[in-house]
Amino acid sequence: MAWATGDFEKALREQEAALKVAEQTEDREAKMLGLATRGLIEVGLGDVDRGLLTEKRALEVAFATDSRSNQAAILKNVGLMLVRKGDYEAGLDHFRRALTIDEALGARRGQASAHRHIGNALVYLNRPSEARASFERAIALSRDLRDRRNEAQSLYGLGAALQAAGDRKGAAARLTEAEALATQLRIPDLAWRTALRIGEVEESEGRLEGALRAYDRAVGVVEGMRGKIQTEAFRSGFVGDRQETYDRAILLLLRMGRAEEALTRAERARSQTLVEMLQGRAVRFAGVDSGLVAQERALRQEVEAVQAQLSALRSAGTARPEAAAALEDRLKDLEGQRRAALEAVRTASPEVASLLTAEAWSAEDLRGRLLPDEALVAYYMTTMGLVIWVVTRDGVTARQTPVSQEEVTEEVFALRASIRDLLSTQRSGRWLYDRLIAPVEADLTGKTRLILVPYGPLHLLPFNALQDAQGGYVIDRWTCSSTPSARVLSICLGKDAGRAAAGVLAFGNPDLGDSAFDLPFAEKEARSLSRTYRDVRSFLGRAATLETVRREAGGAGLLLFSCHGDYDAAQPLSSALRLSPSAGDDGRLTVADVFGMQLSARLVVLSACETGLGRVTGGDEVVGLTRAFVYAGAPSIVSSLWKVDDVATAVTVKRLFRNLAQGAGRAEALRRAQLDVKRLVNAHPAYWASMALSGAWR
Repeated sequence: MAWATGDFEKALREQEAALKVAEQTEDREAKMLGLATRGLIEVGLGDVDRGLLTEKRALEVAFATDSRSNQAAILKNVGLMLVRKGDYEAGLDHFRRALTIDEALGARRGQASAHRHIGNALVYLNRPSEARASFERAIALSRDLRDRRNEAQSLYGLGAALQAAGDRKGAAARLTEAEALATQLRIPDLAWRTALRIGEVEESEGRLEGALRAYDRAVGVVEGMRGKIQTEAFRSGFVGDRQETYDRAILLLLRMGRAEEALTRAERARSQTLVEMLQGRAVRFAGVDSGLVAQERALRQEVEAVQAQLSALRSAGTARPEAAAALEDRLKDLEGQRRAALEAVRTASPEVASLLTAEAWSAEDLRGRLLPDEALVAYYMTTMGLVIWVVTRDGVTARQTPVSQEEVTEEVFALRASIRDLLSTQRSGRWLYDRLIAPVEADLTGKTRLILVPYGPLHLLPFNALQDAQGGYVIDRWTCSSTPSARVLSICLGKDAGRAAAGVLAFGNPDLGDSAFDLPFAEKEARSLSRTYRDVRSFLGRAATLETVRREAGGAGLLLFSCHGDYDAAQPLSSALRLSPSAGDDGRLTVADVFGMQLSARLVVLSACETGLGRVTGGDEVVGLTRAFVYAGAPSIVSSLWKVDDVATAVTVKRLFRNLAQGAGRAEALRRAQLDVKRLVNAHPAYWASMALSGAWR
């Protein structure tokens, strides 16, 4: 049940326990089924290679026990995993072996699914005529068996085969049938795929508005889905990323000359996965009744459960109109209750509501807040290359650069490796400048301050360290800040209004019980603030505890954490700042903890190792300490992108706070501090480029 509903972590734990019992009792059939299910769970968790190995172990047991029906089922699972990996020939071979077994057993339902899987593999192998024959057999069998789910999936496959063969009219007809049936049966993974293909057909025919409507339908379905998408996607056997729904709409809008609308779609794409991740965890949000959030979450789960029941009933093809009508009424009632619960959350806290559902965003409000010398530069990677928007108070422009995410990722990590090893950064720095800054350089004429919205691997990039053809660094020319998304920046600017810098609260060099983790310059860093500010309270060493943070942080105007930080890529909500342990806690201030805090600070400085890193999700809005501190109330956060030299960090932080006290804006204060380190300590970017400001920059 946990696997079927998309709770893969829980499913894996339960399956491990079941496998142990099967091993102890030497129950080979239970072991076979356990391994087969575990392989599917591992694919759901994103580890296809591991899932394939597990599924092959299950297949060995199936052949050892001569379990013919299970052999066919597991052969299909292995075939699906091979197709997911791009090995279509091997996948096709496994599907055909499964079909042979199903035919020998007279298992017509198994034959119908095997024909569909064979058709899919043939489409990927660019053999549409053969694929068409397989799908037509699958459709005929499914209709005879009243297997409406397999019928809908096979209609989609037939549409894809006809599209590949150049029969656009036939493809549109079959895809329209598939979309209607998928919508009726409530199969969202199939519904968005069919809408996406319909959009492709419409666009190829020059019907651009119709294509945009289809792409928007696909996006709407995707945004209504949760973790179960991975389960359903695997079962269907289709390859493709739901991010493509946004990509297609964005690229079409750019083709139509509608750059601002394209940026709005990109913002929705950035936020969607963060919404899903936070919905999957019982995060306590400060400033709103936890009962309201819990009620919305419970109603959402009920809606999904009833949707699943209704889908199963309709897919079975049995005539039970009264049962279906009762479920429809129940679903309508629950959806109304959920909308009301979400509206109650929105009334209490619009920001929490934006974390529970993808809210609309417009560039118009942000444009009105920009000064003449300021520009927002937003990046977004599509399958066709990189899109770069420049937003100024005068309008929105967009440029496209033919570069792949793989190429960009390789160069980002090459630059970081050169920084780590204190080698020359010129080659990678110039390569990245030529693709990220140079294409929009003309749009930045007269601009001195840039607000960067990274995408994917660019969240790991120190933009200040990029170099132009003359060898000049970005930091020499512009004052830069960043934001996880333009929508988050709007939130930060709203929080910043009227926020005054009150007293300074510093936590430095926590006692972690091991001298190897001591940060002596971090302690000096915290103590030095008293020379610049009158109202400074410092908690150092053993006094820098989680309990003290919870008690004292809310009233500070400037917050400094000079400590170690842990970044957990697998569980980003568990990433943490490491403070001194005390009775009842381990000293870890996690991302989930920060979401529950209420801060009045104008600026939070995380002078720790890798605090700026967050998990770059599929939708791309980074989940990390920075995003959590924004929600907690801080409009600006300074954090680090890599493990930093202790002396250089101490100098940077000291001068940052001094510049702030002298009236410099937050981004400019950090820039001046970094230029001082570059000039006085060491000119290599490893020493001055690690820290970045996110959020409100003035």
